[in-house]
Amino acid sequence: ALTVLALGFGTQVAHASIQTDTIDEKWGKPTLVYGGSLTDSQVEEVNKSFNIHDVVNVKRQVVSEKDYGKYMNESDVSGISLISSTLVAKQDKGKGITVKIVTPDNITRVTETQYRNAAITAGATDLAIEVSAPVKVTGESALVGVSKALEANGQEVDAKRTEIANQEVSTTAQIAEANKDAKGFDSQLLDNALIQIKTELAKEKQNKGQVADDKKV
Repeated sequence: ALTVLALGFGTQVAHASIQTDTIDEKWGKPTLVYGGSLTDSQVEEVNKSFNIHDVVNVKRQVVSEKDYGKYMNESDVSGISLISSTLVAKQDKGKGITVKIVTPDNITRVTETQYRNAAITAGATDLAIEVSAPVKVTGESALVGVSKALEANGQEVDAKRTEIANQEVSTTAQIAEANKDAKGFDSQLLDNALIQIKTELAKEKQNKGQVADDKKV
């Protein structure tokens, strides 16, 4: 269920679910990665959207232009707006990757399933991911934020896998945009198909001990 919270910026906000009032002694503090272009007041809005009452209970990082260029494999990033932010927390083994966009009206391009897909492709496991933005943005900064959060917690992020993950999101978003008015097209089904494909390919590798060839793919 969605509810409008009186946060001072009139945005529909879903209830955040990552707990930050109490530090989890097993997994430590969640990691909050801000978009580097946020103003001080927007930072406060992001904190409120994630239901963070005390920033001492989270590890804080900031996505820079350098980070964006690194994880998105882009050379010209000067002047880019980095607004969308993410809160990432470790989960128990077997929980998988869960994603919630807590300001759904303000993330206009990247879907929850696409964030999940990108995290899986990048090599992440058992994470809770939440995404927020104080204004309407496409959502790529938060995508970079997930990779930055992983590295901030000691997980090596394979640059090639991250590049592929971000290409995947970009491609599926372009397909969805190009076909949004096409009869019978459903972008959610496309996202789900990608998850199924990657699951089957992972099983193929596990069972046969090698990556499937191009024909099998």
